[in-house]
Amino acid sequence: MANWLVFLILLYCPCFIVATNAEGQALLELKAGLNESIDLLGTWDPNLVEPCTSWSHITCSGGHVIAVHLESMGFSGTLSPHIGELTYLNILGLEDNHISGSLPPELGNMTNLQNLNLSNNDFTGDIPSSLGRLSYLQYLVLKKNNNLTGEIPSSITKISTLIEVDLSFNDLTGQIPEALFQRPKYTFSGNKLNCGSNLQHPCASTLNSNSGGSKSIVGILIGSIGGTVVVLTCFIFLLWKCWWLRYRKEVFVDVSGEDDRKISFGQLKRFSWRELQLATDDFSEKNVQR
Repeated sequence: MANWLVFLILLYCPCFIVATNAEGQALLELKAGLNESIDLLGTWDPNLVEPCTSWSHITCSGGHVIAVHLESMGFSGTLSPHIGELTYLNILGLEDNHISGSLPPELGNMTNLQNLNLSNNDFTGDIPSSLGRLSYLQYLVLKKNNNLTGEIPSSITKISTLIEVDLSFNDLTGQIPEALFQRPKYTFSGNKLNCGSNLQHPCASTLNSNSGGSKSIVGILIGSIGGTVVVLTCFIFLLWKCWWLRYRKEVFVDVSGEDDRKISFGQLKRFSWRELQLATDDFSEKNVQR
């Protein structure tokens, strides 16, 4: 009886299935929009819409999809607006493909997104102002081979967590919001924007080059280690010097063979030969006690 009840629920309430597997449905819509020459996403089975069980190129946590990695897989097609239904997503990596069309405004619905990398594709159109709702976003990378147009939306400046903004080599125009120049790493080169050598701000921050950043980090590490070694060496030398000054005493033995009768003097006074002569009456024998 119980089995029949479950069967009737599944038969007459298909909405229950869709609601339970909303993330799986969104991923299937994403796959449908991407043209692929071979079945690179064969594990994305529409008959088993449970992505966290066996689907490839995704990462799950707590039963939710938190990362999608489809980098350098030769995809073309377009980016489905259903991507915005992955509200638990932290990382979306679609770089180095041939995806075209516009960036869907629904990207702004992924409010847990921290890393958005759509570089080296064929996207066109404006950057959606809805990206300003991504309050946890740290990396926004839309560079290289894309052909994004229009102005940079000022809403992006509301994202206080941004570490890197790379919009280089598009066809963007107009003013760059002032706040974006305050980010640790930014690149706006290869556009028609208000930056460059003749303007107030450069088009790229000094942290733009990864190799340069690596060299700087190595230099800082070497300098820190070297400084620590010097400080430790000086400290050890000072400890030894204090110990040596404290315990250094000259030992005199008045009778040979009686080494245990030692007299230690912490300080000795020097006398000149003339002073000794006067004190002993020119070394007179009458001063010698017998």
